[in-house]
Amino acid sequence: MGHRSFCAFLFWMKVLLATTLAFLGLGYFSLLVYQRRMWAVGNPKIWVPPPPKDFIDIPADGSCAFTPDAAKGQRNRLEPEDGHFLFGFDLQWNNEQPPAIARKMGRHKPAVYNTFININETDFQKTSIDWMAQQAQEADAMLEITLLPNDPRPDRATPLQIENIPDDTLYAFAMQMKRVNSEYGVPVFLRYVHEMNAMVWSPNIGEAYPWGENTANTKPVTPETATLDTNGDGLISGTDDPYMPYWPGPEYVDWVGFSLYQYDHTGEPGRQTIARPGFVDFTNPLTGVDSKNVGVGAQTRLEFYVRFAQNFNKPFMFSETGAAYHVPGNDAAHGMVPLPANPDETNINIKREWWRGMFSLINTGRYNNIKLACWFEELKNEPAFWDGRIQLEKDYRITWDAPVLNAFQADLDNPQYNAKLRWADDYEWDCTGKLRAKS
Repeated sequence: MGHRSFCAFLFWMKVLLATTLAFLGLGYFSLLVYQRRMWAVGNPKIWVPPPPKDFIDIPADGSCAFTPDAAKGQRNRLEPEDGHFLFGFDLQWNNEQPPAIARKMGRHKPAVYNTFININETDFQKTSIDWMAQQAQEADAMLEITLLPNDPRPDRATPLQIENIPDDTLYAFAMQMKRVNSEYGVPVFLRYVHEMNAMVWSPNIGEAYPWGENTANTKPVTPETATLDTNGDGLISGTDDPYMPYWPGPEYVDWVGFSLYQYDHTGEPGRQTIARPGFVDFTNPLTGVDSKNVGVGAQTRLEFYVRFAQNFNKPFMFSETGAAYHVPGNDAAHGMVPLPANPDETNINIKREWWRGMFSLINTGRYNNIKLACWFEELKNEPAFWDGRIQLEKDYRITWDAPVLNAFQADLDNPQYNAKLRWADDYEWDCTGKLRAKS
């Protein structure tokens, strides 16, 4: 090999080595960026911009205490005016936050966002709450905080209950709520354990009672469960009152409600299900009709709206609501859901019929205490109703796909559906928790 050829060989080897190192370096730093992003998405314990100082002043002298007086027509905390209905979302916060949803919704800025926060004997997700409050503040919205007792120790013998949480921890959480109110200026709907008790009393609908059990079975009464045997037959079963034994009392509750979803009512495995005509899927649990046994008619023990919203003069919310599009697949992991002829149209119809049913119900004037709904804006895997061993991918989201969002926006502009809807920009609040419509 001549001297010139050898020099050329060395030159191109250096070029190759430099190019290889450059690509390896780019790949390495790209991997670092990706890992940091995925960590940040899954761990919102990141730096949070400092809140504005004393956004809402809450003095310690009790002057901001709220005492509703129904006889004088005073509303409950965070209750909008009669004839107004607030709309919000339950988010997958790792994927999307309130400012992004507000931008997608345009002039229809959601008024409330739900989040789930864990608490145990010594700690709760303080940094996450700060971050979520800051995100809600950017969107001019309120928070629905669902507080979940969740012991991180896997060897705990019994589930964590509120009585296991020391007063010091509960007091620290209360002070954190004050911080969210006063320093971020964000009101909070506090829901202790979804489908149970707190400022928002929101149990599961009664037709599935006893909750967490096979409703075809019954349980003998024990001394600890005697109060649940409301009909005195010595058993805890679907014929007992599913609500009153758990009712904390009107002095402890500002709002009542329950979660309500569109589930299959055809009994046919693998079928995409659309809400029934009108809004019977909403009125049945409100008025006490068991959707699995409609012929029996309304049953007082299952009637929720009159017993708790109307009789106690409490505003009602659908704490979580939505309709699921079963993402099609052709294997067991997707539940053998067949591909619809027009997937986009099927997705739209399933969700549109549900939100139209809800808005139409509100506009009838027969349920004036219904004043809030949080749409379940999530994609999640859940067991198939026909076989719990099969996991279905269920898409409840209405802002993720452009065709669905466009259909939703069109109905929000339709006077047939939007007469009572109110948004984040329509209200302001003070330290007592009173909402005031902006002039």
